[in-house]
Amino acid sequence: MNRFAKQVVFGGIYLLIIGGIAWFFYRAFVPAPTCSDGVQNGREEGVDCGGVACGVLCPSPVKALENIEPLIIKTGAGGYDVLAHLENPNGAYGASRVDYELVVRDAAGGVLASRRGFTYVNPAQPRYLLFPFQSLPATPAKAELSFVPADVEWGALTIDGAGVVQFAVRGEQFSPASGSVQYTANVLNRSRFDFNEVDVTVLLYDRAGVVVGANTTIIRTLIAGEERAISVAWPFAVPSAVRAQAIVTTNVFANDNFIRAYGSQERFQSY
Repeated sequence: MNRFAKQVVFGGIYLLIIGGIAWFFYRAFVPAPTCSDGVQNGREEGVDCGGVACGVLCPSPVKALENIEPLIIKTGAGGYDVLAHLENPNGAYGASRVDYELVVRDAAGGVLASRRGFTYVNPAQPRYLLFPFQSLPATPAKAELSFVPADVEWGALTIDGAGVVQFAVRGEQFSPASGSVQYTANVLNRSRFDFNEVDVTVLLYDRAGVVVGANTTIIRTLIAGEERAISVAWPFAVPSAVRAQAIVTTNVFANDNFIRAYGSQERFQSY
């Protein structure tokens, strides 16, 4: 064996010895990964979780929808409006479909009315649902909006779709006349996309910031950069209303709702 070959062999042996000593001290002073050390290590898929490493599935990155108790609002026509409110705490995930049931009860818990349907909830946005009732067999005392969290269909916005759906509400005019309430404003489409349908919910607040009235309207075919006037009226007095606010949303999970100004339909979400 020549001198160079001997150097290679002895060098390899030396490295093995040094590596073995380093591994011994590492194992002696650094604990092995466990499923209770508060750190994602080993084969864990998350912090102290993972089917293979810990036998426990990691929690979903999607937070549950917040279901705010619906408001019952007396209308001047002798009926009632029920305003349901969903909040989505997720910045990148939205609910492409939420199947719900609304139940209105009297003071004894009896069912006065019910409605079934479905809606969407955009990422990091509120979603209001308004249910008008012209007449009920008794005075409503409570309303409940229910859905099965496990059945909510979630979607994640793509990078191209995130942040492009933007509206501006300008030139608001609120006129709480003695016998009616009128709200007008302009809605500006600040994105580069055309929208087939835009939902507008107008809320009325009293001096304490409590919602005392609600109404809705829909803008059909709002072109990119276009500004459209909206007008919402209550044909009865809302004497406690001192302020109005318009909340503008559109369904980012309906592919046919988003059309490029110059091109084909755009896909905004992945599943």
